[in-house]
Amino acid sequence: MPVPAHHTLRHPLQSRRGTAAIEFALIGGSLVTMMLFAVDGGSVVQQAVMLNEAVHAGGFYAQSFPTDTDGIKSAVAAALPSSWTDVTPNVAESCGGPGASWTDPNCTVKLVTVTAARDYTAFGDLVTITTTSASYVARIQ
Repeated sequence: MPVPAHHTLRHPLQSRRGTAAIEFALIGGSLVTMMLFAVDGGSVVQQAVMLNEAVHAGGFYAQSFPTDTDGIKSAVAAALPSSWTDVTPNVAESCGGPGASWTDPNCTVKLVTVTAARDYTAFGDLVTITTTSASYVARIQ
């Protein structure tokens, strides 16, 4: 049986009609937002893991062929998903010993550093949230 209009107008603050719908809208919206952030957080971690695995592949290649910069970059690119065309691996050579460069005879420990980075975009490529990056240092003796 419907509530008479004069009764509802007399006590508008005491009426509880629609309370459940308002509570659902507030709580449901918050839950959906938290779920979207959780999914994006997991995707950021997954992207970071994939980048890490790719630079490790480049570092393993560098241990066998330390002067083949193009080969190291190709090894990193081959380990990435084919849709990731926006990742450019970087390779840097340095000396870990007292020498200044690779060609210096005093350089006893040569290092090859392989790095890569990629922007993470969320919500269907609408917003760039963060940049994930990874690096690997191969020690060449």
